[in-house]
Amino acid sequence: GHTAIALAAACGHLKTVELLIGVQGVDTQCFDEHGFSPLIAASQAGHVQVVDMLLGVVDADHVNAGSLTALMLAASKGHTEVIKSLLCVQGINVNAREPDTGDGEGDSAFTLAAYNGQLDAVQLLLE
Repeated sequence: GHTAIALAAACGHLKTVELLIGVQGVDTQCFDEHGFSPLIAASQAGHVQVVDMLLGVVDADHVNAGSLTALMLAASKGHTEVIKSLLCVQGINVNAREPDTGDGEGDSAFTLAAYNGQLDAVQLLLE
C-alpha cells in the first residue's frame, strides 16, 4: 500500500508532511508498490511546496531514483514550478530515461513533456 507520508505528499498536505518528516522512523525515501516515493508523488501532483520540503531531507540519488523520476513525472504533467525546484538539485540527472519503451530507449523528462504537449515544460528543459 501507500505510506502515510506519500499520501500526504500526493495530496499536497504540507503541514502533515512536515509533521511526518519529524517522526522517528518515517522513511522519506521509501517507494510503494508502484515505484512512487513521497517526492515522486508530490512532483506528479504539482505540489511545489511539498517538493521543496522533501528536497531538504532526501539525497540527490533519491531525486534520480525510480523507473520514472520525479522530474519525468513533473515534466509530463507540465508542473514548471516543480521542474524549477528539481533542476536546482546538485547532481540531478536531467537525461535519465525510463525503462525501455520498445524502441531501444526509454523516454526522458524532455520527451515526456513534448509527448504530452507541455510547451512550458519543454522550454524550461531546453534552457
